[in-house]
Amino acid sequence: MTITPLLDSLPLVASRAIGVPTASPPARFNIIYQVTDNDFESAVELTTNKQLRAYILSYLGLVTYNLGMYFRTSQYQNRSLSIHEELDDRAGMGKDYANIALVLDNMGKYQEALDNHNKALKIHEELNDRVGMAGDYWGRGVVLDNMGKYQEALDNHNKALKIHEELYDMIELKWQKTTTILVLYSLISVTTRRH
Repeated sequence: MTITPLLDSLPLVASRAIGVPTASPPARFNIIYQVTDNDFESAVELTTNKQLRAYILSYLGLVTYNLGMYFRTSQYQNRSLSIHEELDDRAGMGKDYANIALVLDNMGKYQEALDNHNKALKIHEELNDRVGMAGDYWGRGVVLDNMGKYQEALDNHNKALKIHEELYDMIELKWQKTTTILVLYSLISVTTRRH
């Protein structure tokens, strides 16, 4: 038995164990964070498996991100990135850069977020990771939208949509992405009329 499935199921197990199965997701993450932060920190220090150590740090990043603890999240994600760099794990590095970009975007550090999405995109292109590339284009689009660069945001969202359409033919996904693209078109239209 590997530890990864155990860690994947930790939020559900922990929330049930402490009697909050119906709590809202932020409440569950807060309780889980309180229960697991020290335990995971101990696990990080005790494990000699560097891949597992990076996974635990990334998981703690997810928990703290969902709690809005972005500075703490960036610490965990950067520690995970350091391990993946040491292992020359390009796939892990790509995920870490993308995760760091999400945090930076939420912190309002848009240029740094865009730089990290670009690093992730470069790695995902090298690995021909189409799902990762689609996520990177989508993330770039979100950051560019936050920067007020609506046309560039739209271009990136369209690239993400095209990859998703090539990989999956899911109506729900198309609807979700198309709705965002339509909103961006309307923003471009309003911005253009103002100038």
